Amino acid sequence: MNDLTAHSALGLALRIGESMLAVGAPAADVTATVLRVAGAYGMISCHVDITFTSITVSYDREGAVPLTAVRIVRTSRADYTRLQGITDLARAVAAGGLDVEEAHRRLDVVVSAPATYRRTVDALGWAGVAGCFGFLLGGGWLEALLAALTTALIQQVLRVLGRWALPPFFQQAAGAALATGVAVLLVAWDVDVRSSLVSSAGIAGFWAAPTPDRGASASRRWPAHRRGPRSGRPAGCVRVLCWPAGSRPSSSGSSERY
Repeated sequence: MNDLTAHSALGLALRIGESMLAVGAPAADVTATVLRVAGAYGMISCHVDITFTSITVSYDREGAVPLTAVRIVRTSRADYTRLQGITDLARAVAAGGLDVEEAHRRLDVVVSAPATYRRTVDALGWAGVAGCFGFLLGGGWLEALLAALTTALIQQVLRVLGRWALPPFFQQAAGAALATGVAVLLVAWDVDVRSSLVSSAGIAGFWAAPTPDRGASASRRWPAHRRGPRSGRPAGCVRVLCWPAGSRPSSSGSSERY
């Protein structure tokens, strides 16, 4: 396999893995998918390393310089429709019949597709889930309504915090504080309602809902001019070159940034 093909195929596998992580796929599924995509183009000696914020794919070529590509993952909210589209593309690549550039173009279409539901519908859906939790825990219509309104408020606040790029841990702390604060206010105002149930249902609905996104970070499109002029790599991808023991690197240095 020549360098151009290896770079382009490695970039595709990396993009697919990054896109899957960004929309909530488990690390084990991402690893298996990246290896399957890389193997479809003849790269069978690959290693995938995934952390909470990055994905690294290394290709150990026999008789040639190994290649390593690293990409920072900006996680977003879970989007199972987009995840299904990425998974279908990976299966098509593994089945053969798709060249690298066509796979890149199809991935662009998947990750740039609009959300299936509007944010209002999404917020109302999770508010309904919290209301159902209220009934499940033994509450009445008033507790269910208050739990739904609390969850809707939490979702809107978290969306604002997400735009400010607040880390997910602090977003979750803020959401839990809001749910508890509503219960405290109900007790302070002597409202005839089971405040503990409202708080529990609100927190349950809040934890069930994915953290709102930080804008369009996960759905951004990587057009051809941002994937690198020749190799199909996303812009900002770092290629790390490794030399066997006893050899010397060229004067251009040991890494390149695209």
